[in-house]
Amino acid sequence: MLFDAIIEREESLQELICDFDSTAAKIIQSCGLCLMSKLLNNLSHQVTQEAKTKELVIHRVKKIKYAVIFGELEVPSPYLWNKKAKSGFCPVPKSLGIEHGGRSKAVKKALTDFGIEESFGQASKRFVEHYGWEVERASVRREVEAIASTALDYVEKRLESASDEPIQQKEETVSRLLVELDGSHVRTGVVQPKPEQKDSKRRNKTRLRIAKKHNKIADTRKDFLHKLSSKIVRENQAIVLEDLNVSGMVKNRKLARAISLQGWREFRVLCEAKSDKFGRTFKVISRWEPTSQTCFDCGYRWGKLDLKVRTVTCLQCSATHDRDENAAKNIEKVGIGNCHDSKRTHRGRKTVLAADLNEASRITAPLGR
Repeated sequence: MLFDAIIEREESLQELICDFDSTAAKIIQSCGLCLMSKLLNNLSHQVTQEAKTKELVIHRVKKIKYAVIFGELEVPSPYLWNKKAKSGFCPVPKSLGIEHGGRSKAVKKALTDFGIEESFGQASKRFVEHYGWEVERASVRREVEAIASTALDYVEKRLESASDEPIQQKEETVSRLLVELDGSHVRTGVVQPKPEQKDSKRRNKTRLRIAKKHNKIADTRKDFLHKLSSKIVRENQAIVLEDLNVSGMVKNRKLARAISLQGWREFRVLCEAKSDKFGRTFKVISRWEPTSQTCFDCGYRWGKLDLKVRTVTCLQCSATHDRDENAAKNIEKVGIGNCHDSKRTHRGRKTVLAADLNEASRITAPLGR
């Protein structure tokens, strides 16, 4: 039928015969995709009618994406619901063995053959050249790894069943094992390293030396935090810290390592514990306080600053501040009760009730009146 249709409808076939093979390949691919789509739709309808009874009702119909060698197509998958039992199931995946995002054996074999010979990206390109539709690089990788684990299990079972004696490998540097099985889609397996293989003495010595250095660095940091927190608690009656969004700050790739090594959380815990032990006042102010955006002298707020700006000159009082020192003074001011922005920090002003007539006034009159 296809031959008769081409002969009847194509008038300039003699001129196009040299380039007609690519067109014929596309026609065959379209015909194959259409044929598989109709077959799967027919089988889906047939399976649904066989599983359907009086108590089961079609609740909804979903589309399953399934890949065949000619391309991707959608197969209807009805969901049957039993009102009395309040349970349901999909007959298409159970009966036909196809799932959403699944592939036929021909597609799996093609992906595996290309994947074990070249890189996964190059295998994806070769698949497009051969079959005319795209497959992602990650799909090739997942398929090859799945087939590799299946092949490895198969080989281990065959070796165990054939002989109980240990098999010595001729080459210890073998990293891949190719398995060719007639009539099977298993193509490759990966040989895992021997679990009893031990490291060399030099590597163990180097590993221990590096571990000791890391342990020494950690002890040095912890010792510094203990000494600094003890000095601050010993020399002050009130300690005020600012709550910081450390989890958000470490998302900066340039500063994440430096911030993580400082141990701010541990320093806060040590200060709080030692303040409770020695009877000091310990407070933590909100992270939303504009401590680095407000002038300590006049209270003028200049807004956000870049991290590289370390010195600020106030536009209102012309005072020059170091960024860190100005922030520390503002933290102290907020900690003792003077708030910069009561609306943002949700701290309202306290109202004093009116005094009764019989209550003695706490305000003393100046002398001479």
